[in-house]
Amino acid sequence: MSCIVLVGGLIGCGKSTLVNFFLDHQNELLKNSFYNENDERINESEEIKAYKIMFDELCSIKEQAELMKSLKGWKNFRVDLLMASEYFISSVCGLECQATGPLSERSQNLYNQIQKLNNPSSTARAIFFVEDNFYYRSMRYEWFQIARRNNIGFCEVFVQCPLNMAIYRNSTRGYNIPEQKIKMMLTCMEYPNPVKYKWEKYSLVFDSSTDLNCSALTPIIKLIEEAANNPAELMINEEKIEAQKVCSKNAVHQADNILRKLISKKILYFKGERKVSVLKVMNDFCVN
Repeated sequence: MSCIVLVGGLIGCGKSTLVNFFLDHQNELLKNSFYNENDERINESEEIKAYKIMFDELCSIKEQAELMKSLKGWKNFRVDLLMASEYFISSVCGLECQATGPLSERSQNLYNQIQKLNNPSSTARAIFFVEDNFYYRSMRYEWFQIARRNNIGFCEVFVQCPLNMAIYRNSTRGYNIPEQKIKMMLTCMEYPNPVKYKWEKYSLVFDSSTDLNCSALTPIIKLIEEAANNPAELMINEEKIEAQKVCSKNAVHQADNILRKLISKKILYFKGERKVSVLKVMNDFCVN
């Protein structure tokens, strides 16, 4: 019953604060929260542990500025981070990593960093918080694919607060992201759309404008629990079944199937007629 939890949102909205709060209070938050397959509460021997993969902890602001100089450099870093993260997630879950190819030098270094930040222990029940801006849906889908390959849960928590609050929080940090960049990112933000994209079924928007407390995280706990009990692979299968049902009820689709069958019959008929005609010509030629 493991799960990848993407924590996305605008710069300064409180993503890191939320993840760190969860990890600091995980014993209280997870106690008596999860159920096993028999609908029984998980006991102490069935430990659930939370881990974090936070972009800013793995790539310094200086490194990020360097990567931003070229699209290729930024893309290559994300590929290496995905690879390192998948190896880490598979290892913690006691699974063989399904990712293709060996770790690159940078992927290995990132993997070592993730290990050091988390001090992991192999368990069948783990929550992996992955924190980044995730403003494009394509960024998030790559993590859904990792969940699918490992047959574990997947959900999204988008942290949100008023723009002026995000800008103020950003200004009080040890480093500043230009205000214009924050505003531009807001215009690019692609929030989860579970109606259109079924793989985003388990998602919610969390208001971070108030003080954090354990009771405020109850909706997130319930979301993680539901996602963990419905692995990503199961979601894909359900989506395929639903698509097949829709297609079977679609009049155009039904008409298309009928036409295809009629055309196939006609083709077979004409092929048969052609063979008969050829044999007749050959027979007449031989007789003459």
